[in-house]
Amino acid sequence: MWTELPTLFNHICHDPNIRAVILSGAGSKAFTTGLDVQAASQNSILNPSTFQKTSSTPASPKETPLSPDPARIATLMRRHILQFQACLTAVANCEKPVIAALHG
Repeated sequence: MWTELPTLFNHICHDPNIRAVILSGAGSKAFTTGLDVQAASQNSILNPSTFQKTSSTPASPKETPLSPDPARIATLMRRHILQFQACLTAVANCEKPVIAALHG
């Protein structure tokens, strides 16, 4: 869900009918500004299944084998960090006021 923030905030910034953004938690007991590590690690460098090997054949050249060597890990980690940073930057760069509504 957090990867959808850049698209969402891009829409918010360009919609003249939206004057402000209020972020709140889904429940009434808690709100956190922290990261849901489990959700963030799905399909990322933090997920061990990222390194499952696939076979590459001339019929399907898009499939490439992944191995957990340091260079591949570093490249995937960099991509993951840049993707996550783009999500946070989208909120920070929003031209509309962004308010966190806290309960309690």
